[in-house]
Parts: sequence; C-alpha cells; structure tokens
Amino acid sequence: MARRSGPTLYEAMSQSPTTPKPAVGRRNRGMDSERPAAATLLTPGRSIRLPVGFAWVGVVLVAGLMIGAYLLGFSRGGRIAEETAKAAEVARFEAAQEAGRVREPRMPPLEPVERLPSGIDPMDPRTPGLNYWVVMRPRPDRAEEVAAFIRGRGLDAIVVKSDTGGLPKVIVLPGFRPGERSAPEVESMMTSLKRIGRDFGKASGRASDNFDSLYPETFRPPAG
Repeated sequence: MARRSGPTLYEAMSQSPTTPKPAVGRRNRGMDSERPAAATLLTPGRSIRLPVGFAWVGVVLVAGLMIGAYLLGFSRGGRIAEETAKAAEVARFEAAQEAGRVREPRMPPLEPVERLPSGIDPMDPRTPGLNYWVVMRPRPDRAEEVAAFIRGRGLDAIVVKSDTGGLPKVIVLPGFRPGERSAPEVESMMTSLKRIGRDFGKASGRASDNFDSLYPETFRPPAG
C-alpha cells in the first residue's frame, strides 16, 4: 500500500493558521501621509478658516474698547472744562472785588449847614435884603386868586401873610437889589405887572384891582 505524501490529519489540525501581521511601518506611513504637514498651514496664499462666532466676538471687543476710550476721554474733557470754568469765575470775582476796592468813592467832608436867621419862614423863598414888588393887599379869600392870575401870565407870585395881622401881600419874584430900581429888567417887570393888573381889573370888574398901587419892599425878616 502506498504511503501518502501529505501531512496527516492530526498534523493538519494541530497547526493553527498564522494570521499575517500588519505591516506597521507601512500603515503609519499611510496615516502620516493623510495629515497635512504643519509647515504647509502657514505657507503664503493659504487661508485660515475661523468660526463665525469668533469673528463676532472680536468685533464686539473692538467696539467696546473704542466706546470705552471715547467715554473716558469725554468724561475727562468735561472735568477739565468744569475746572477751567470755575477758575475763570473765581478770577472774575476777585477782579471785581479788586476793582470795587480801587474805585470805591470817597465821601466828601460834610459842609456845615447854613442856618437861617431866626424868624425866617423856611418856606419863604425871599432873600433878606432884596427888594420885591408888592402888587396888592387883597382880602385873604382873594389873595391866592390874584397870585394865580399873575402866574398864569408868566411871572412868579406868592402870598405872604402880614406880620401885624393885617391883609396879606401878593409879592412877585424874583427880587432885586435896592440900587437896581432903575435897571432895565426891573422897569420891564414893573411895566408887565401894570399890564397884567389892567387885565385882572377887567376880569374882576373892579377898578382897584389894576395893580396901580404896586411898590417895592425890602425883605427884612422879623427878629426872633
């Protein structure tokens, strides 16, 4: 009987099939070839893609920095302007005070008040020693009427009470010195008074009211 040349069944079963080991070096070389080299990421002309969220965060940060810088500058500028205005106001106040002290008027010395001679009525405008025309001595109830008529014709007249209790006097102003009786202005005043007297006599219907009896009188105040 012929002998089989191949391995027996027992031998075939005892030999486990060998699993081929992967070529480590070849596999590593394949994986490394799939990853881009670090040097190629930063080569010119190659763009880096960032997420959209990162871009918005950057924009917000830049805008916040700009707004903060503006507000800081504005606040500082406001404080500087306020301090400058206060300094200018203080300077104006001090200048005004200094000007007030320099320009403060000095009160002139008080002059002694001239006292009227005793017995002179302070309301009497006549000057002692001067002459005044006395145009009439009417009744007390008509004295002011006569003076008002003269004032209405452009001359000044007053009513003076009698010192002796008699009739009041209607006297014309201004007065004149005793030596000026013949002066042109005094004569002109007398002529005007006579003309006014004639008009007053016609108005009153009394011939005695024509000022024909006017005379000059020197004002001598009574002794006190």
